[in-house]
Amino acid sequence: MATAASHLLFQTPTMHPTKSAKLSSNPFSVNTSLPLKLKPVSTSVISRFPWADLSTSEPKTHKFVPGFTKSEDGFLYCEEVKVEELMEDVEKGPFYLYSKRQITRNVEAYKDALEGLNSIIGYSIKANNNLKILEHFRSLGCGAVLVSGNELKLALRAGFDPTRCVFNGNVKILEDLVLAAREGVFVNIDSEFDLENIVAAARIAGKKVNVSLRINPDVDPQVHPYVATGNKNSKFGIRNEKLQWFLDAVKSHPNELKLVGAHCHLRSTITKVDIFRDAAVLMVNYIDEIRSQGFEIDYLNIGGGLGIDYYHTGAVLLTPRDLINTVRELVLSRNLNLIIEPGRSLIDNTCCLVNRVTGVKTNGIKNFIVIDDAYQEGKMPFNYLPTENEELRDLLCQSVQNLINLVKRFKTSIAQHIQNITGSNGHQNVAEQSTYGATTSSGTSSENAEEAMKGKMEEFDQELSKIVGLHDLKQQLRKWAKGILLDEKRRAMGINLGPRKPPHMAFLGNPGTGKTTLARLLGKLLHSIGVLSSDNVIEVQKTDLVAEYLGQTGPKTRKKIEEAMGGILFVDEAYQLVPKQSAAGHVDYGTEALEVIMSVLEDGGLLVVFAGYTEPMKRVFSSNEGFCRRVTHFFHFEDYSCEDLVEMLMIKMSKQDEKSWLYGFKLHPSCTPSAIKSVIKRYSTEKLRNKQNGGLVDNMLNNAIENLDSRLSFESKGDELLTIMLSDLEAGLQSLSKRANVDDETESK
Repeated sequence: MATAASHLLFQTPTMHPTKSAKLSSNPFSVNTSLPLKLKPVSTSVISRFPWADLSTSEPKTHKFVPGFTKSEDGFLYCEEVKVEELMEDVEKGPFYLYSKRQITRNVEAYKDALEGLNSIIGYSIKANNNLKILEHFRSLGCGAVLVSGNELKLALRAGFDPTRCVFNGNVKILEDLVLAAREGVFVNIDSEFDLENIVAAARIAGKKVNVSLRINPDVDPQVHPYVATGNKNSKFGIRNEKLQWFLDAVKSHPNELKLVGAHCHLRSTITKVDIFRDAAVLMVNYIDEIRSQGFEIDYLNIGGGLGIDYYHTGAVLLTPRDLINTVRELVLSRNLNLIIEPGRSLIDNTCCLVNRVTGVKTNGIKNFIVIDDAYQEGKMPFNYLPTENEELRDLLCQSVQNLINLVKRFKTSIAQHIQNITGSNGHQNVAEQSTYGATTSSGTSSENAEEAMKGKMEEFDQELSKIVGLHDLKQQLRKWAKGILLDEKRRAMGINLGPRKPPHMAFLGNPGTGKTTLARLLGKLLHSIGVLSSDNVIEVQKTDLVAEYLGQTGPKTRKKIEEAMGGILFVDEAYQLVPKQSAAGHVDYGTEALEVIMSVLEDGGLLVVFAGYTEPMKRVFSSNEGFCRRVTHFFHFEDYSCEDLVEMLMIKMSKQDEKSWLYGFKLHPSCTPSAIKSVIKRYSTEKLRNKQNGGLVDNMLNNAIENLDSRLSFESKGDELLTIMLSDLEAGLQSLSKRANVDDETESK
């Protein structure tokens, strides 16, 4: 038994409450209950990766066996050892059980991928800072990535080579920097004051510090916004327009600083390889520029962030080899040493939390299985929740927002109290300091806040630029955004403003004019500026709201309203709730659903958008006396012009993602906007364009790809397979027009 379990590591949570607790507390992990025998137990097995078998440490002729497996009899095994039996050897539970072999396999997967490159695998200690785990990573040849002084001390205690450690973060205090300088740790420069502190630490330690510049490449990692750190508005890193200032500053401190590398980190849970590629291309270009100014840059640090399979669905995710192959040629072409900073991808599939079932409790109609662990063993940091679980994430975020609002009210009351004692000056200074962060110059803080507001508006405008047409709506959205941001400034003065009520709307227009698409985008936009607490958009039609029998419509409608709380309830084809006339003997409960929706419009808990054809929607306006009083913004979605359709087509072809059916295809240079406009005018009628609107672009492109397929041969290769010619667009639209003519003839008969 002892021999069989030699690769297992134990940790009792009550002994050392480290960050590793989050590994087993993942709310999306699969909970596996072991069969109830003499000593019933349950285990929660956390995130597993499909790529752990990349390790060459296992003979290729052997079938890969993951660290944790479930046998046919329902028992959980860790490295061929029954977990239930291990409980007998542990003095006290609950406890974390780690698979040492699985950790080794995960590291070997990175080592294999990095073969042929000079590299450092820097394990991100914040993923799990258990000392035994750290010692094992050190024994495997890993370096360490640190974000605090305590993590630095822990790494040194675990025996890591300090010259293979990287000190990250934008909050590094002088005392910790002095220790890093003395030990020879790489230090990333994250800001102007960070640079000043590093220079001071170098002088105190009497050693020159090897530093890297953490450059913000402004690459969207397409992850949850709370864990995205590589875009231009992130608090991390140096904006490219400030890069020259930092280079000059480093050059002015030759006795304290030696610039040896460039670093970027896009953040966690990335699942698209081209994101790493985009960032790496930008980074090597920066390195070329830095080297041209006489700096000897030897290291490129691309951070970490590989996504993991939270849902155990067998999703095809990025592997270490995918990541490294993306940047391999770039690294070799510049003769660079590569540093990577994996965290969860090394540790998250290596552990389970083992606990006992203490009993079963029945409370009403629910049964509760009670176990001997709780949140103190597995806390759920809401910042790291996957985006997909919107309900749980919004619940946690709302709780935190309530706390923030409470703190703001407390600060405001203090400021008002001081105003009563000292007058307006005291009130103004305290309010500015409590909001913007206590600086000696309130002007500097105000300027920073104004810059942040301008940055938010710029980002908002960029999103609006993706919308084709709809000038009036975009102008209104800009007004709302500006008002919300100005409210932030008003609150900073100590004025206790309440939240603005969501502006309920009606979208009027023909099918295909983008009403549903805009509603989805609207949720994200209004959430980003604080109008909504969630970007959730619930789309409903009459069948989702109206029941067949008396008394069922109200509860059915209220359920949909509850789902949309904090976000948008989008009622498509809303006119169907108010039919022209009901058939004899048929009772229609649509107006009841409408009344239920109208009753919550003034509560401020959600935003409602009613959508439909212009004429039939007039029935809705007149059916309820309070409609036009509560729904205050009406937007007409005009039919798309030829110019609009061209713009839409160009956007679709230039801003693709891997989920798009157009992914990989591109337009031939002959497909200019003017040429495409001529094709649309020549091969489509105004009636067809008004009938299909945005749908015409999708149908046209789909037919164009079919025409491309028909004219290619199996000998075709390279770009030829993916390039849509102008003739393909012509053929695609001609085919669509012919089909539309047939439909018109059928209707006329």
